[in-house]
Amino acid sequence: MSSDVAHAFEWSVADGDVLGAADRAEIQARSDCARGLLNRVRHPEVPPVTDLHLPLAKPVIGHGRSDPSPGLASPLIEEARILRLHPDYKTLSDLHRRDQDDAWTAHWQAQFAGLANAAPEQRTEARRELLLRYLDSAYEAEDNFEGLDSDLVRPQWRLEHPDARVRAAFDHIETHWSKLVKTSAGARGSSLLRTPYPFLIPAGRFREAYYWDTAFGIDGLIATGRLELARMQADNFLELIRRFGFVPNGNRDYYLSRSQPPLSSRLVRAVVEATDAEARDSGDAGRAATLLAWVRERAVPLLASEFLDFWSNPQTRFDAATGLYHHWDALEVKRPERYSEDEEADLGKTLRDVRAMAESGLDFTILYAGPSGKNEMSGYAPVMLNALLAQFAGDVASLAGFAGMQELQDRFSRLAAERRAAIDRHLWDEEGGCYRSLHLETRRRSSGIGFTVFAPLFAGIASQRQAERVLLAAQPLLRRGGVAGSSRFDSLHQWDGDNGWAPAQVMAVRGLRHYGFDDAARDIAARWVEALATVFSQHGGFFERINVETLDLPVRKGHQYPVQEGFLWTNSSFVWMATEVLGHPLRPI
Repeated sequence: MSSDVAHAFEWSVADGDVLGAADRAEIQARSDCARGLLNRVRHPEVPPVTDLHLPLAKPVIGHGRSDPSPGLASPLIEEARILRLHPDYKTLSDLHRRDQDDAWTAHWQAQFAGLANAAPEQRTEARRELLLRYLDSAYEAEDNFEGLDSDLVRPQWRLEHPDARVRAAFDHIETHWSKLVKTSAGARGSSLLRTPYPFLIPAGRFREAYYWDTAFGIDGLIATGRLELARMQADNFLELIRRFGFVPNGNRDYYLSRSQPPLSSRLVRAVVEATDAEARDSGDAGRAATLLAWVRERAVPLLASEFLDFWSNPQTRFDAATGLYHHWDALEVKRPERYSEDEEADLGKTLRDVRAMAESGLDFTILYAGPSGKNEMSGYAPVMLNALLAQFAGDVASLAGFAGMQELQDRFSRLAAERRAAIDRHLWDEEGGCYRSLHLETRRRSSGIGFTVFAPLFAGIASQRQAERVLLAAQPLLRRGGVAGSSRFDSLHQWDGDNGWAPAQVMAVRGLRHYGFDDAARDIAARWVEALATVFSQHGGFFERINVETLDLPVRKGHQYPVQEGFLWTNSSFVWMATEVLGHPLRPI
């Protein structure tokens, strides 16, 4: 049965009492957004990865879909969400259709028609039971992606450290790279957007690549000599930009309406610098030539486009009046991949605000509440976003300089300076001695302080004086196990209070080191490594976030999904800090 026939059948048996006009409009909007991007290549003029790639390994190109996945377009999967037939809607979003024939369709046509004979008081429950049986018959869980069987992910190192718990935690990470690297070569029919190379996954319920998770995962790859795997992530990112014009939130079709914190330039620059050093050390002229061509013909044009065309679009994410950026989403409908307990109406002033918060990566925090009392993220110019985009412009300038593209280097150097000036003008709080996000409508700065106060230091755009004052202002965030999510310890959101996340620690440590505060950076790194080793010794794993005061797993409350085990950026931060910051050496196994 073709997908068109299956789609028409589902609409013919959809329950109008469950799927109202607004629900049908949401399905249409989601499907149209995905279809519009799936059926084009944004930058066909840029050499594809098959013609020019940085990894030594050749890319594998699969046939991508042109139609939205069932999780976006199926009215019966949407009914299952509305009726709360599954605890995690993301699982529904990643289903793919089984192969069926006409007899199967006739059977289910009769089953749905039979509901008319059910007594009115029994019809609702009968519909729920029938829908569950139909979905189980019509769809199946996503194929398990093939893991990567390669020396790149096999255990290679032991960490020299006096604490046996830290050594054991590192050994666990070394044996788990293979579980965090997947290939889309065998995937079919689901929501996955295929990539030419194996991709990094966070783990847990997150079985796809995420923009900023991957960017922070690079630190661990390079620290453990897995540069080839890091190069693969760089070309995956560039191919996404070539196809869609930006790096989506994750490589799923339901993420095509938004992005995530913009770190592709940082990832690419780190890979270029490491590859250049490798080529120089080995005297490999051919490798150096490939790198130069790749930067000039793929990396710089595509990164420049992501900055100029996607992020700097005044119709979406750029506020020309202030020269600042804000998050956005092409859709103003509920997120189909949300956790079932999420009440979208409670998570933002508008559904676009909810999605904008998801794009920010900080889903969710109380720090961006506006006059409505709810999250108004699409109306804020956040510190982290603006700092990262100032850094982005500087990275493009640096890469253009590396490639001898003088005119483009000059242009992006000016853009970086302009963005830094806008941040100083609008986001620097002289009285408080820190950076604060700006509500673009009221022109009021946010209250409270979050770990993102370190983002301008991480990006290298603060002055030495500003960095000194930020270090002082951020002291309330320092807990037993590292940097807290925010100073709002009363919040029920997972990016606030004592929730400790790897990006927070990495931004703080890298930022402080950048300005010469090495002792403070080492202190945070030592606290974080100790905290993760403690959690590992108690629970036998690494997790998406921890409680940095209790040195344990967070107690779930409020708007928080269950803490996930894996976990890419946590593992990476542990490895990078233990080796590069705290100086504990690695020895080959």
